[in-house]
Amino acid sequence: MEVRTAAILVAQDVWRIDVDDRALHYLAALRDQVPPGAEQTGGDALNVYTGVVARELGIEPGSDEHDGLLNELVSGGYLAPHPRTIFRSQRVYRITLKGIDAADRGEPRS
Repeated sequence: MEVRTAAILVAQDVWRIDVDDRALHYLAALRDQVPPGAEQTGGDALNVYTGVVARELGIEPGSDEHDGLLNELVSGGYLAPHPRTIFRSQRVYRITLKGIDAADRGEPRS
């Protein structure tokens, strides 16, 4: 699967990265791992385990498709790499507030 992103000039020097429907579906599934109120707690409460969700959606963790989805969501500001190396090596990311908002609304937000 080829993942396509589109960078759109919103205003001078302000770019928004649009994500495709598959990436948004993946983001919503990742969002389901985050407990209610985690936005206020922050930190590890925002951890999402991408391999688990990928398998549930029939995507092979570490595949080009999976890496493409993760890159798209990180580039768009919906996910952030975990700050600790041990978690990054296990493909644990943190969902951002923008990611939570987009998943809850069912659409990417700039």
